[in-house]
Amino acid sequence: MSPQFHKELAIMFDDPFERAEEERLELEREELRQCEIRKARIALSMLQPLQRERLMKNVCCGMSSRAIARQEGVFIVFFVVGKEKTMPKTRGESIIFTAITAWMMVYIMTLYNTVLAYFVSV
Repeated sequence: MSPQFHKELAIMFDDPFERAEEERLELEREELRQCEIRKARIALSMLQPLQRERLMKNVCCGMSSRAIARQEGVFIVFFVVGKEKTMPKTRGESIIFTAITAWMMVYIMTLYNTVLAYFVSV
């Protein structure tokens, strides 16, 4: 028999076990959502008022950090030597950037260990 002629036969079977599982999953999702909301409220309560205001401007109003700084009259340095900071684009730039970064990390760690050893021995 074709559902074209007998539409009452085309009704999908509603499995009570499947419906119960969907309801359980929906309740679980809602509980998880409420837990995330509580976490967010706790995190927001830990922020300073100015931080909270800036976060709300960014998240709720969709303002960028530059727009927020401009609105508050804060000057932020975004440019270095006349052009915007960018990551290396070519392989050569990438190699040089990596070498300089690695050298600086080694230097800073050596300096840190030297200072730490000096103060521990004193």
